[in-house]
Amino acid sequence: MGKVVDIFHTQSQSTEWENTRRFNIPISVGMAKLIKPETFVLSSSNGADYAKGVVTLVADNICRAELTLRLHRNANQVAKTAIREDIPWKLQQVQDAGNHLYSALDAVCRMDIDYEFRTGSEVTKLMDEVMNQLKKGRHQLLNPIHPTLHDLYYSKCSKAFNPPLPNEILIDFYVQGNKLNMCTYFLHPVHITKTPSKHAAVSAEKNPANLLELGSLKYEVTGQYTVNCAVPWLGEALTLFTVALQTCQELKNKIEVFSTYRIDEATQRETC
Repeated sequence: MGKVVDIFHTQSQSTEWENTRRFNIPISVGMAKLIKPETFVLSSSNGADYAKGVVTLVADNICRAELTLRLHRNANQVAKTAIREDIPWKLQQVQDAGNHLYSALDAVCRMDIDYEFRTGSEVTKLMDEVMNQLKKGRHQLLNPIHPTLHDLYYSKCSKAFNPPLPNEILIDFYVQGNKLNMCTYFLHPVHITKTPSKHAAVSAEKNPANLLELGSLKYEVTGQYTVNCAVPWLGEALTLFTVALQTCQELKNKIEVFSTYRIDEATQRETC
């Protein structure tokens, strides 16, 4: 069992340390960070130009951006805004994925290299802890949680835009797989009357998530457009998460086989 665990210790640490080079978390002495400013062009897969831009990404921060937004109800009217370096947009998903990776690595590193595991269940318990963190890290990059319009409007990140966005526009950045996405919501004021139309009532009832209430004012989403770009290091990070998970699972399988063999061997001795 010791030899199997030693091999895992080397392989898993190597994979996880390699992945830490892509995140804004502590890394091993002697390893160089791969983090550097990278500029990407955001574009739509269907050619629509309601939203487009150029962004500069550094780890979990969008530190610069130049965005052009064509208003949904008036295509001739264009709004331009930017993200400044002093107020970056924090990609919480990427930060959380890095934190889970660091927790997985910490679980492996806190075991002394000379430590002798006494039972297979002891190894399995460690593997479960490591795999749980790795799965959470990968999940963060694959499954974005989209904020409500209310949360997005009051988000600290929304203060990053200069000049500020008009009330009719909201923007959200998120990661999904190897892509950085920018979702733009175009809003329109809802005129409140004493006897609201049947259509308006049904619309609000069916899609409450499409309404933004700001005091006595209400806005309804009239258009939603997403542009994106591929980020190579995100794809690399996902691959390394998967490789580390496979390494853990392989060790668990070997420990299970080894434990079964030990039980069978003990049973045969008792029979003899």
